[in-house]
Amino acid sequence: MYVSSTSHFQQERNAPHMLFPRRMQSKLHAETDYRVKRRRINTPTCRVSLAEKWLFGGPVHVQGVCDLIAAYAKELKGICAHTLVGHSEGVGCLAVLPHGMIASGSGDRTVRVWDAMTGECVLVLEGHTGSVFALSVLPDGKLASGSEDHTVRVWDTGSGSCLFTLEGHTSYVTCLAVLSDGKLASGSWDGTARVWNDDACLRALIAGHTGSVQCLAALPDSKLAVASHDYMVRVWDTVGGLCLRTLAGHTNEVTSLIVLPCGNLASSSLDNTVRVWYIVNGACLTLVGHTESVRALALLPDGKLVSGSSDNTVRTWDIVHGQCVSTLQSHSRVWCLAVLPDGKLASGTHDGEITVWENGARVLALKGHPLLVYGLAVLPGGALASCSADHSVRVWH
Repeated sequence: MYVSSTSHFQQERNAPHMLFPRRMQSKLHAETDYRVKRRRINTPTCRVSLAEKWLFGGPVHVQGVCDLIAAYAKELKGICAHTLVGHSEGVGCLAVLPHGMIASGSGDRTVRVWDAMTGECVLVLEGHTGSVFALSVLPDGKLASGSEDHTVRVWDTGSGSCLFTLEGHTSYVTCLAVLSDGKLASGSWDGTARVWNDDACLRALIAGHTGSVQCLAALPDSKLAVASHDYMVRVWDTVGGLCLRTLAGHTNEVTSLIVLPCGNLASSSLDNTVRVWYIVNGACLTLVGHTESVRALALLPDGKLVSGSSDNTVRTWDIVHGQCVSTLQSHSRVWCLAVLPDGKLASGTHDGEITVWENGARVLALKGHPLLVYGLAVLPGGALASCSADHSVRVWH
């Protein structure tokens, strides 16, 4: 996840984060990474069609597509337990840390670490000289932040010290991802993605991209999907530094990526479509129905794909057959999505409201943010965190 005299559409195209100062030029993606105790779910394996094998690579556990923790989590009641105040600019990204902590990145150039149980700010991480666009949690619990100042910083969230400042990009660092081997990847407006190990840049993935990098997605086997303003998605082998596949088809900027079961990929775009990609040969299934830009994607426990759009709708897709199975009418432009542990869907909108959906019906309206909700993050136990242009983070129980 997150206004001026120009149209909102133009701002979407030209500003990375409208909540931040107007010098910002790229949408910031809320990136969450939470780790909870996994429970094996004994779900019978279903019989699958050839189309399902094409998408998923074989039989699928219907409820095992995502890490389900419904038995562990409490149901969201829609109560705002805490409003986390301290940032002096809009808050555009969240990351969920171990031990019930949340990190937030802001246009005020800081990262704050909060205790989600008490609402207390326990650390203010200072050092960036530009707005913070992206956060990601490394496997050892360290926190990485990407900034307008062209750097990535890696933080010890116990002490608050900056362990490494990763330099090499020549423009804004807009997105981060943790690869399957635990290394960190960063994407930048300089048109490159870089792979880091501690304080060393192992790879600069530069060939082919003719526009700034918008978003990243970590694929199996240390592969990385990189979406650029050139409308392309490229799949890289980060070990060898080779571009394995160029996924062409979108006719406008790609706004988000999500990894599907068995390593396939879905992308959303300002061209009003969602595309499902088969990585092995680049084949594509185009999901058509939205009438304005698609900003967010999420994957439901049953394997269906959800998309949120500036056309004020949330659509659910059967990606085996390429059909829209439901259209949820929101009251405002949808900017971010999150799937709760019990399978419900949360959507954050331009007017600051968060809607919780179940079986195609609105079951909760979380009201409190007066401005655009940029991102959502699910906390262990089923609580929901939201960040907003109103400079705050809210925790919902």
